[in-house]
Amino acid sequence: MNSYSSAPLSLTFGVVLTGSPGAGLPDTREIMNLFRDKGAVLLRSFEFNTDSFVSFSDECCASFSAYVGGGSRFRALNRESLGAGGTLMSVTGGSQAFPLPLHGEMYYQKERPDMLWFYCKTPPTVKGQTTMADGCELFARLSDRSKALLTAQRLRYVRELGREDWEMSFMTKDPDELRRLCEINELSLDLRDDGSARIEYLAPAVQPVEGRRQAFINTTMLLWNVERAMLAGLVGDVLGPDAPKRPPLVVRLEDGSELPEWLMNEVQTVADSLTVKVDWQADDVLLVDNHWVLHGRRKSEGTREIMVRLGNFAADADAA
Repeated sequence: MNSYSSAPLSLTFGVVLTGSPGAGLPDTREIMNLFRDKGAVLLRSFEFNTDSFVSFSDECCASFSAYVGGGSRFRALNRESLGAGGTLMSVTGGSQAFPLPLHGEMYYQKERPDMLWFYCKTPPTVKGQTTMADGCELFARLSDRSKALLTAQRLRYVRELGREDWEMSFMTKDPDELRRLCEINELSLDLRDDGSARIEYLAPAVQPVEGRRQAFINTTMLLWNVERAMLAGLVGDVLGPDAPKRPPLVVRLEDGSELPEWLMNEVQTVADSLTVKVDWQADDVLLVDNHWVLHGRRKSEGTREIMVRLGNFAADADAA
């Protein structure tokens, strides 16, 4: 007999498992089978703490990323290393209070995690939910016009980083190591005489998902909204007085043109209709499939301590 009860997380993906009193931790093989089928698993009322979260996730993944090349390794957005050899991290931003639009993790480079592990040490006082949406269902609901554009052109992710910024993002001060990491990740690199770098990556907006329909999973909603907020001068509270005048990472269509507003408005409208929210409780654990489930977060008030690990199924998946 199962030592938990289950309930659907949404109509198309995800499951919530609530542990029975004194049940201990669930069976890792059973959880991973559910994860592969459902795309997201929320574990609630099990006896997790930080150490057991690390050991449990270690049993389920062959390797974990230290977030080398991470787009959020940027000044005040940088993630704090909390243990497990640098693979247990805080989520984006020291306060974790500001919202993040739905996105796939690290779709601006080749090496990206297969799954995300979240552990809630301290739930937010108000709001601060983690959001998710089914990328397969999102693409299916887009208009033919949007589907045609998204399949006709790939996305071009462009980074303009000063030397200190690429050193933080790629976790190295060595230009040769930066070149090696860019080659592994299929990133084009223009390293200038002043030490700054222009880094680009081409990737499809729509990804095939084994055994499922195509998924809209990428980083467009996040970067499109951040770029507009930054150009409007709305990010000073997050990045402080040294906030750059232009975004360090933007997304364009393959031909270099901006994503049209009509497209992004439609994507956002469909995403909003599919969004499900996780109201965090202490010691919750959430598994998210980074191949087809988008994730983000709502604005919050009060202390919010959510930890994350970026897991891979292959032992050599981390370019670090």
